[in-house]
Amino acid sequence: MNNNSHDHKNGDEIGCLDAIEWLYAWLDGELDEQSVSQLEQHISHCRSCFSRRQMELELTARVEKSSKSRAPGILQDRLRKLMDEF
Repeated sequence: MNNNSHDHKNGDEIGCLDAIEWLYAWLDGELDEQSVSQLEQHISHCRSCFSRRQMELELTARVEKSSKSRAPGILQDRLRKLMDEF
């Protein structure tokens, strides 16, 4: 890790704060190609941001996987009852 890659901009290089913000935009499909390139460049040499990206990708995959399965009937009934009470 060098100082100019963390929390500071150095030319086209982004810092960790920007990288984390851009990571979420990238996950949402909201990042332009130039920004994706800058994010990838930063992640290629920043272990902390690389790890953060890997964790977010794993979390996203698990959420997607769990959203494809149905809740047990008893849970669905309890949720309907709770929603009816509101």
